Amino acid sequence: MKFNRGGLICVGLYASYVLFMLVVAYLALDGKTRGFFLALSALPGWLVVGAMPEAPMEWLLVNYYPVVGFGVYLVSIAFAYLSGCILDKIILGTAPTLERLDNWWFDRVHRDDR
Repeated sequence: MKFNRGGLICVGLYASYVLFMLVVAYLALDGKTRGFFLALSALPGWLVVGAMPEAPMEWLLVNYYPVVGFGVYLVSIAFAYLSGCILDKIILGTAPTLERLDNWWFDRVHRDDR
């Protein structure tokens, strides 16, 4: 299975964003600010879960389970990957010469010295 390069780039950007938000949440002085930054770190997942009619957001936040937190981050990673795939297709669809330039650059950088 070959992964989409644009999707992997967006997942990497999202992972760095999550790590930054977790560091900021760790350095927060009070619990409300810490909770705000923790919720902000998984914002795409919370938006998807909050849009589901069977799972009201208040119930999920009050009855918090570790599985919900882990699942929200997985949904966020999937959302970032799909967004990156869509952006990659849009960019390469409007400028197809970028794909040739991208392949040329990667071949030049990752050339084998045989």
